[in-house]
Amino acid sequence: MKILFLVTTCKTYSFSNIFIDRPDLTRKLSCLETWVPRVIKKGHDVLFFEGDSEELIYDEQHKHLYLPINDEYDYGLKPAPQYERFKLALSWCLENLEFDYINTITDSDYVNAYLLNEDVYNKLQNHDLITSGLGGNGFYLSKNLCKHIVNEDYINEKVHSDVALHFFVENIVNKYNIKISDFESIGLNPYYQYISSEKCSHIHYANGKRMYYLDYLMSNYYNGSKIKRKIAFDYPIDYTQREIIHTYDTIDKRNTPLYYSFTTDNDNWEFFGNINRSHSAPQHHYKVGDGVVYKGLFVNVNINENEDIFINSILPSIHDEGELYFYFENDYNHILPLLDKHNIQYTIEDNLLNFIDSETIVPIENITFTKSFIKIPKQ
Repeated sequence: MKILFLVTTCKTYSFSNIFIDRPDLTRKLSCLETWVPRVIKKGHDVLFFEGDSEELIYDEQHKHLYLPINDEYDYGLKPAPQYERFKLALSWCLENLEFDYINTITDSDYVNAYLLNEDVYNKLQNHDLITSGLGGNGFYLSKNLCKHIVNEDYINEKVHSDVALHFFVENIVNKYNIKISDFESIGLNPYYQYISSEKCSHIHYANGKRMYYLDYLMSNYYNGSKIKRKIAFDYPIDYTQREIIHTYDTIDKRNTPLYYSFTTDNDNWEFFGNINRSHSAPQHHYKVGDGVVYKGLFVNVNINENEDIFINSILPSIHDEGELYFYFENDYNHILPLLDKHNIQYTIEDNLLNFIDSETIVPIENITFTKSFIKIPKQ
C-alpha cells in the first residue's frame, strides 16, 4: 500500500493572535528534517502544496506543488481557500501520482511513522475515509473518495478546510456508499493530538522547534533509549501568554500564545492539559514508556478512577532518578487508601514550588490549592 501525505502550507499564517512568518520555508523545513524521511523510507510519498503562483509548477526535488489559486491560510473566508486549494491539489495528484490513500494534513503536523505497519495498511484498505472527527490531525482518503471530492459539484459554505471537508463528506457519504471508520479502529490514536506521546499517530501544533523535539522523543523511545522528561498535567498556567519570536522581516507581530508555540519552558517542563486546547487526563496519553519521566506533576487527577493506569502505566514510567508530585485544588486524602493498598511509598510535603523549580509553574490568580501535596519517588 502506498500513502501520499498531502501537506497544506502557505507563505503567511495569521489567526487569533498567532503569527508565523513564511511557514512554507520554516515549518516545511522542520517536516523535511524529521518525519518526512521516515515515511518515505517506508515506501510512501509526501507532497507540500500552496497557492499564489502565476502558473502550476511541480518541484519534484523539493516535493512542492505551486498552484495558481488563493494562498490564504486565515479563517473567515467563504468559500474556504484551503478547501478550494486542496481540491485543486487533489485533482493534480490523481492525474500525476500513484497512491492508494491520501493523508491530508498541515505543515504543523508531526506524523509518527513508527506506527505505520502492515496491520494498519490492512485495516485502511477496508474503508474510504478514516477520521477522528477532529480537523488538526487530518484524514485518510481512499483514491475512490478522492475522485468523488474533485468531481462533485459542491459549493462550500464553511470557512476552514477541515470543517469544510467534513461537511462535504457528510453530503456524499450516502450518495456514494462511503465506508467510514475512525483512527482508533485501525490501530492509530490521534485523539489527543496536541500531546507529545509515542501513542499518537499525528501530533498537531508541532511548529518549528516542537517538531524537532517530538522527533527526538520518538526516535529515543522507539530505539529503546531512556530519556528524562519533566511533564506537568493540568497545571493551570496562563497558556495565552506570549512567547516572543523574532524573524527577519517582522517587527510588530512578534508574540504567539504559548498554546501554539509551546514545547518546554526554560526549565524543560512539558505542559499537557490546560494548554494546546487539551483538557488532559493521564489515562489517555500518559504512555511514555519505561524509564522516561524524570519528574511528573499531576494536578487534580482522580487516581482512584484510573487505578489500573496509575499502577501499570504511570508508576513504571518513572525514571530511576525520578519522582511524581500530586497536587490538588481540593483535599487529597481520597487517594491515600489506594497508595496504601498497593504499598506505594509517598511523603506529604508542604511547599510544591520548592520541588518544581520552574518559572512557569507559579501560583495563578484566582486559583487556590491546598498547602500540601503528595510526593511519590521511584518505587
